[in-house]
Amino acid sequence: MLLALVIFFVITILYLSITERFRYYTILIAIQGWLLFFIAILRLHSTNFLDLTFILTETLVVKGIVTPMLLFNIINRAGINRVHKDSMPSLNSLILFLYGLVVSILITYYVNDNKINTLFLQYRSML
Repeated sequence: MLLALVIFFVITILYLSITERFRYYTILIAIQGWLLFFIAILRLHSTNFLDLTFILTETLVVKGIVTPMLLFNIINRAGINRVHKDSMPSLNSLILFLYGLVVSILITYYVNDNKINTLFLQYRSML
C-alpha cells in the first residue's frame, strides 16, 4: 500500500511537470497533500500520538485543504487559466523532472546509511 502511494505521488509530480492549466496544478497539490497524509498514517504509527496528530493535521490542513483553496482564490481573482505560451515547453519540463528524479535516486543510494530511512526515494525499495 505504501509503495502504491509513493508511486502515485511520483506520478502526480510527473503530471505536474507537463500540465499547463493552473487549476490542474492546484488539484494536483491537493492530491499530493492527501497522499502525504496517508503516507504519514502508514509510516509514522510508532511516533508519539501527539506528534502524529500534529503532523497529520498540519499535512492535511495546510497541504491538502488551505493551500489549494488559496490557490483557487488567486486563480479566480487573477482570471488566468493557462501558463503563458512563451514559457518552457512541456517536453523540456518533463526531461528536467526525470533528470531530477534520477539525481535524487542516485543521491539517496549513495547516502544510504543505517541512521537514514531512504525508503521513499531509493529505487531498490520500489522494486
